[in-house]
Amino acid sequence: DGYRALREAASLAPENPKVKAAFLKIQSDDSIHTLQKSCTRFVLEHDEEAGKEALNYLNRSAQVPANVATECLDKVVKAKKIKSKELQDEMVAGLVRESVAAKSALAKLLLDGSTAAFEQVYDMGDKSANCIVEIVQQPSAWLKQSDGEKLEADVFQLFLAKLLAVGHDDNGRALKGIARLLATDEGRLHPFIDEEIFDAILCSLDYREPAEVRSQATLVTAKYLELSGEKGQTYLVRFIPSRITKGHGEDLVLAFSAAAAVFPLVPTQAAALFLTEGFLPSLIPLLDKKNKSAKVEQAALNMLSAACLDSGCRAAIKKHCLPWLRLVMDKGKQDRPGLAAVILAKVLNPTVRTKDTKGNDTQERNEVNDLVPMFKKLLADPLQENKQSSIEGLAYASIQPSIKEDLIGDRLFLARLMDSLKASHPGSTTIFGALTLIEHLTRYLPVLSEEQRKMNQLKAYANAAKSEAKPDPLEEDPAVSRRCKVIVEAGAVTTFVAISDHLSPASTAVVANIMLSLTRTPALRGKVTQQGGARLLLTKYTAVTGLSAIDKQARFAMAHALARILVSIDPTLVFPAAGSPPLASASRPILSLLKQNDAEVSEGP
Repeated sequence: DGYRALREAASLAPENPKVKAAFLKIQSDDSIHTLQKSCTRFVLEHDEEAGKEALNYLNRSAQVPANVATECLDKVVKAKKIKSKELQDEMVAGLVRESVAAKSALAKLLLDGSTAAFEQVYDMGDKSANCIVEIVQQPSAWLKQSDGEKLEADVFQLFLAKLLAVGHDDNGRALKGIARLLATDEGRLHPFIDEEIFDAILCSLDYREPAEVRSQATLVTAKYLELSGEKGQTYLVRFIPSRITKGHGEDLVLAFSAAAAVFPLVPTQAAALFLTEGFLPSLIPLLDKKNKSAKVEQAALNMLSAACLDSGCRAAIKKHCLPWLRLVMDKGKQDRPGLAAVILAKVLNPTVRTKDTKGNDTQERNEVNDLVPMFKKLLADPLQENKQSSIEGLAYASIQPSIKEDLIGDRLFLARLMDSLKASHPGSTTIFGALTLIEHLTRYLPVLSEEQRKMNQLKAYANAAKSEAKPDPLEEDPAVSRRCKVIVEAGAVTTFVAISDHLSPASTAVVANIMLSLTRTPALRGKVTQQGGARLLLTKYTAVTGLSAIDKQARFAMAHALARILVSIDPTLVFPAAGSPPLASASRPILSLLKQNDAEVSEGP
């Protein structure tokens, strides 16, 4: 309407200066890019709707002219008193994502005003901080390599400074930047980490920190220990005892949390520290003094649980810590009784032997049996959101044949186990623990060659035994086949299909072993296929491409299980012509079985 009125005015007074000025303004506005208009309104008028319009434009992956991207980035980065920091953060990330010119502009801004520019962009939010790392790691953003190397060092040190300066709420952002830069470090960056900084990184492993902070701190710790070698290990060995020596509650929590986190990273060094003469004997009296501190008790339990990775540590815990663990299990609160019970299940495992406990096998086996009802109760408790402790405890306990029978006979427990698997988020350790438990329930004894049987006989003679030790009847094929039938009827394969996209390589290998066991009995192969087992095997076989021994064994197990299914069921019914994947896709895993070395095969037909 306004434009029509202006045209009418122009027809009546074409030489009027106001009419001419209005036409020129309209023409000028039309020449301004849509993104420029939105960014200008967002910055100058604090118009959040304009900011959302700019984001929508960028999210459509519309082409942005170089001059427009550069101008918009400059305006948004340098804007003051922005009400919506989240919008500002997302707009910077969108511009850098969609425009090479914006990358170069941000690179120049960081290079020219290193510290001030870094502070400005970093404080906008996680996405903008990620852009800093992205630009440093992209040589295409630089005119000269020396500029990139200089800023890489400057930015890394600024991230380290943020780690030391900011409160714990912001540590995740700094640690994420440090982790990403260290991941591609070729030896230039890790020397900037001194003992004070590594101390701050280890403190971020505190179990009370958010999971995101701890995961990033773990990545940084792992990479630094890998790159720094003996220097990093020296810092670590000094950190833990020095904190414990101080004896304050906070120092103990930090020391125990760090020890728990580094055990999977450097198990040999961590175990050596744990088994230092006097460490464990002095630990229990220290915990008794601090027995009113729930946080110290929780951190100590986390450390002991992690230490169970090492057989020597398990034996030491069994020797020195059993009374304290039993006390925590009986009188502890919140999650601590469950975790204490898990540790007991680990150290009372029949594979753990010490001089002091030799001959007490029956008593220890009975104690593990007594833990099972507690684990089941924790799994069934709707108020217990974290099912990890109960499932992990049952996984360790299920090594014993009698407990396998107890668990397989409890249909309600199996239903809850499948529900817990389906409810687990991607990457959850609950998935691996639950799958390991199912693997224990379905594992057949290995098929021995004639040579292996003769070797077992010779060992029996050498040990002055009259005959070979016979396996427990509950471990023999008929009992295992019966357990496999119950597992299939409980919907295990359907559950595996539901979580297949969330499986880690280690969990995939466990699923492969379970499927090989479930398909051993011909009568079960139809039900396994009905639940999606054949497609699952083919899909995961294609997805496993590694060359490690675990990957090779997983591929063999999946190919063997698939072959068993196709022997028993018409392949055209398993992979119909109109379906996907096609039948021909099954030929690759089947043919791979012909290349297997006989020595690699430990399963029957």
